[in-house]
Amino acid sequence: MNKKFLLLILLILPLLSIQANEKVKTTLSCQIYDYRGEMIYYDCVQTPFIRAEFHNNPGESHVYEFETDDIVTLIVNGREQFVMQPGDSLHATIRYGENGRPEDVKLSGSERAVKQNNLRRDLKQVQLSMRYKTQLLACIAIDTKPADRFRESQTFWEKANKLIKLESSHCSADFLNYLYAEYEAIVYGSYIEYPPLYADTRHVPIEKQGIGDYWNIINDYQPRADLASLRCMPYSEFLILYCFYKRTKEAHAAGKTYTRPNSLEGLYKELSTFFDGNQRDATLFLILSNYIRNGKEIEKVEPYLKEYKEKYNLNKEYAAILDSLMQ
Repeated sequence: MNKKFLLLILLILPLLSIQANEKVKTTLSCQIYDYRGEMIYYDCVQTPFIRAEFHNNPGESHVYEFETDDIVTLIVNGREQFVMQPGDSLHATIRYGENGRPEDVKLSGSERAVKQNNLRRDLKQVQLSMRYKTQLLACIAIDTKPADRFRESQTFWEKANKLIKLESSHCSADFLNYLYAEYEAIVYGSYIEYPPLYADTRHVPIEKQGIGDYWNIINDYQPRADLASLRCMPYSEFLILYCFYKRTKEAHAAGKTYTRPNSLEGLYKELSTFFDGNQRDATLFLILSNYIRNGKEIEKVEPYLKEYKEKYNLNKEYAAILDSLMQ
């Protein structure tokens, strides 16, 4: 082998090794105007290990560089949400209105990150233009009939689906899965939850609500199990509702009454026997982390946390988060 060529290889190899071991950086920066708070906060929905805070200096770019192996959602000042993937660089110029809420948001940065987050914002605009409520108690308050709610949900889903498909070529597969999970949680969660909620509050039995056969309303739905979808916290919450719905349906078919578990013991047992794989991992993580954050009788969680880590935990980030919360 040529000595000069060999020397070149020996010089390049260490550089390649360094580059291979470097983690891809992901960056969110925001310029914020007319915000009244003293501090600017970046909080991650998926993990407490990704967070930042800055003193509020109008016009200054508050730059946060972090590492992530998966899709994450960062919330700025408790309101504006940005979905980011490894390697994304996103800059947001946010102007607040007199009501103290973000009034104008402009995005720049890496092309994929900008297009994906603009799509998500466009979907929010569709929701606002329809005045489609995501809080079911708000629908109850104005006495939205279940049949009307179902029609609104179907129309909203059709519009959202059309927009997502129109822009899908600009999006990653993980982002599309995350986005569909987010909106399926809203729409299918409404199908599951609204009829019994309406029956309880407005005293109209489900069979008299004009929605057809409630027990077959989502027969064609297959719950998502891909990792990107399960990174969407509202979707994990929906999966728990889905479990309750299926158990209630089984009890109804047998002429029995199903009572939803409301204790850690009951929830853990129900979810660990209903789901498997990634779905079980995500839902158990959700109830364990919520219970720990609630801060009451933490000692009760210890045996379940031990069993979860030994038998069911697949995503090691979940275990690390739970251990951190327990400290």
